[in-house]
Amino acid sequence: MLFVEGNHVCPGCEKSGACQLQAVAYYVEMLSPHYTHFFPRRAVDASHPGCIIDFNRCILCELCVRASREVDQKNVFAISGRGIKAHLTVNSPSGQLGDSDFAVTDKAAKVCPVGAILPKQIGYRVPIGERLYDKQAIDQANGRTDSSCTLPASPGLEVESHTDEIQQQRKSLLQMLFVEGNHVCPGCEKSGACQLQAVAYYVEMLSPHYTHFFPRRAVDASHPDCIIDFNRCILCELCVRASREVDQKNVFAISGRGIKAHLTVNSPSGQLGDSDFAVTDKAAQVCPVGAILPKQIGYRVPIGERLYDKQAIDQVGDANQPYLTATKAGESS
Repeated sequence: MLFVEGNHVCPGCEKSGACQLQAVAYYVEMLSPHYTHFFPRRAVDASHPGCIIDFNRCILCELCVRASREVDQKNVFAISGRGIKAHLTVNSPSGQLGDSDFAVTDKAAKVCPVGAILPKQIGYRVPIGERLYDKQAIDQANGRTDSSCTLPASPGLEVESHTDEIQQQRKSLLQMLFVEGNHVCPGCEKSGACQLQAVAYYVEMLSPHYTHFFPRRAVDASHPDCIIDFNRCILCELCVRASREVDQKNVFAISGRGIKAHLTVNSPSGQLGDSDFAVTDKAAQVCPVGAILPKQIGYRVPIGERLYDKQAIDQVGDANQPYLTATKAGESS
């Protein structure tokens, strides 16, 4: 009921992986919302220079209210309204956070369990796989579903990673990724070497199950050596991290919030051709789904010889095909 009462879009949320609502949903093995979504129209308050409030995520836990009143001694927040109309409000003349004495160092800025109150300019800072409740890799330890990348080893620990229950959870996550974008596998140059497709085969996903979003997204072909098809992007942030941490260029970023989160290019025009991106960059090689591809070498590897044609992803991993690291001259590295 908490999920359908607000607008909680976990794949695009900066709090994903550290959200207590999401973590409890995993813990109780919630696979679908069950109830009909309310889809309320709630505002986002970005008036404060240090923090933002997304009222779509608020679950009325009152932690910020209590922290502001009892710890910060400011009384910035309050709950207004009754029943279904109850909502979080800001005690300021305009009702906006920017007109209050709220500070990013306040305790109230740190206690929100769902990311309704977030500091600006540090979204997505914690890498995937290192977030508090990260569920990119799951298993069952002593009969309980847990995150395999954060669960510490202990004597007598019994771990199962290929049970029917876990495969079903993985399948549900994959189905949501497929319907959120436009993934047309038969005509895709990455087909046969795509990790999204390979994992779908691995968990025996036969249909998307959910209704397709069919978003309208652009294709950026402005760069002489590479193309970006935003229809395929799954917001894994690998290109963002590779460009920032390996290439030292910071070409890519994730912009927007929730369902509007999307990959962007840090250039004056927003196009890849106006950036200092190069086909030899690490960021050009790490995309698992073919959103970033080199030009003029598509379909180079014949069907039957592609990375996942002969062996499943659990056997060969995510090793890059040679053509994914091709240089501008067409030579493979």
